[in-house]
Amino acid sequence: MLGDSARQKQHEYLYWEYARKKQAVRMGDWKAVLLNPNMEIELYNLKNDIGEKHNLSNQYPGIVAKMKQIMKEGRTESEFFPLIKN
Repeated sequence: MLGDSARQKQHEYLYWEYARKKQAVRMGDWKAVLLNPNMEIELYNLKNDIGEKHNLSNQYPGIVAKMKQIMKEGRTESEFFPLIKN
């Protein structure tokens, strides 16, 4: 039945790719975004910053490292979405 969350398996994170080379991960209140494979990962706490205006990546390097690992392992190789380089 649609909307029956009891049947949906809980996941630790949600990973997606968009607009050719952009990657994102949502885990709890945290969202990590990689806008370009040559840039650094941006990190936002959506509970306190729904507009994603305050990049917290320098303050939480451990969370950034975990998100980066998810970006590497949670994907399927594709010519359109190369692996992150940083």
